[in-house]
Amino acid sequence: MYTGKTVAGTGTTTIVTDIPFIAGFAPGDAALDPDRTITYLNDNTLHAGYYFEGRLTINGIVEALTVIASPDSFGYANLDVSGVLRIKTSLGKIGNYLSPIMKETTKSGKFNLNIVKNISVFLTGEQKKVAGDLITSPPSMNDWYYAECVRSEEQGSNLHEYVANSIKDAPFLNSFERPVYFLGLPFDISFILPETAPVSPASDITVTMKVFNSVNTQIGADIVTVVPVDSLEGFVNSLNIDPATMPANAAYFTVSLSC
Repeated sequence: MYTGKTVAGTGTTTIVTDIPFIAGFAPGDAALDPDRTITYLNDNTLHAGYYFEGRLTINGIVEALTVIASPDSFGYANLDVSGVLRIKTSLGKIGNYLSPIMKETTKSGKFNLNIVKNISVFLTGEQKKVAGDLITSPPSMNDWYYAECVRSEEQGSNLHEYVANSIKDAPFLNSFERPVYFLGLPFDISFILPETAPVSPASDITVTMKVFNSVNTQIGADIVTVVPVDSLEGFVNSLNIDPATMPANAAYFTVSLSC
């Protein structure tokens, strides 16, 4: 980046600055020294105090808290909404083990983002905000989803591999390939249920459980449960495994979900 002042100008096509000339600036030298090629000019004297303000609508509720960010020297602004989303989650789960599938609204949800451009100026010694243009008003119709999960920095924050669609299956939202089930104690395993197109009659999800003994022989028939899912879509859900369905000589079981 080269910083300087404009000292003269002719029309809109010629601008003279006090930046020292370098051979790489000359036309035709881009192939020899592409790092010195000027691609744009940024006038930092315009819109002093310029910033963005974002407001979230989380699970249909407009939040009072807003997020503010100012552009850097390249004109980029990082509008970080994670702080607002974090206060919408909690350590405890709300699943009460009374339903086959429990929606975890304290762990997940969806939001829309409304962004406004503002200018902050000083008038009579007091800072005041001058409302600017609405970039997305009403809020963007793009639905964004969030979930509270434990992830390493290498794994990143995108959970796309846990979201099933019409062409690929997805694993349960669990860090263990084979979680341990203790007979007689409450047990659930979480999964992401994506939004689907509205259909009539209402959408259902089929839960199929197979129970095996220690010699890998299935015990009894498949245990199949059908659950309406319209109110569960777009959230992390917990699948409840009822201890009453588990035979005494069971060694392990498998569970699959299908829509």
